[in-house]
Amino acid sequence: MDSLNQYDPKSRKGGGSVKLAELAGTLVLALALASLLSGCVAKPEIATPTPQELEVTRLSLTAADGKKLDGMLFSGDKDKGIGVVLAHMGAHSADQTSWISFARSAAEEGFEALTFNFRDDRSQLDLDVRAAIAYLRSQGCQKIVCIGASMGGTACLKAAGEEDLAGLVVISSLWTTGSGPTGGALVASSADVTKLTLPKLFITTEDDGNGVPATMEAIYALAPEPKTFVSFPGAVHGTDIFFSSQADEFRDLLLQFLEDLR
Repeated sequence: MDSLNQYDPKSRKGGGSVKLAELAGTLVLALALASLLSGCVAKPEIATPTPQELEVTRLSLTAADGKKLDGMLFSGDKDKGIGVVLAHMGAHSADQTSWISFARSAAEEGFEALTFNFRDDRSQLDLDVRAAIAYLRSQGCQKIVCIGASMGGTACLKAAGEEDLAGLVVISSLWTTGSGPTGGALVASSADVTKLTLPKLFITTEDDGNGVPATMEAIYALAPEPKTFVSFPGAVHGTDIFFSSQADEFRDLLLQFLEDLR
């Protein structure tokens, strides 16, 4: 209260020091009351977004020849505008689980993502892809995109010529699927490629084995526009890119391709 003691009564007429003391007391009371009231006022709640809930449905697909295939549908949005077929590779005994991580990412972005296990007879893998396409259409998807790795890419390439697709992604594929445990091999031709006028994305790694980079470049060269070719550094194959240093870039590349088709 040093400032009150220094107050000069000559500066104001009659009882200036008393009035200032009263004013100070009133101010202290007002501040105390305001502080008390502020503790009683409810603070507005700020809504925080919740992660998109994913629905995973186990299902059975039926190919045109009656073959039954196990599959899983990943749904994160009720607006089923675009359905995505994810066809697995054959290397390292891979199956549909090699696509699960990306299927979840796609579903979180509002796409319907379908994984499935191929039959053993690789000569008819295109029938399996077409069964997956038919299932997504039966679920109300207006646009279908096929994404396949290695033999799955070859099967998608073959099936794309017989289906009305919105987009196609071929990853680390050859002209042939090679033979499986039973049956023969599915073979794609240049004629299968040159008639594909839908948007296409071709992905490989620079040092993949078995002539994959050169084959992917040849397929890309034959394909009509629109098309994009991406080569990542390294020698990993197919969906193994998800376990490489390019994993995030690879995932984002696929998601952006899908997003551009909305």
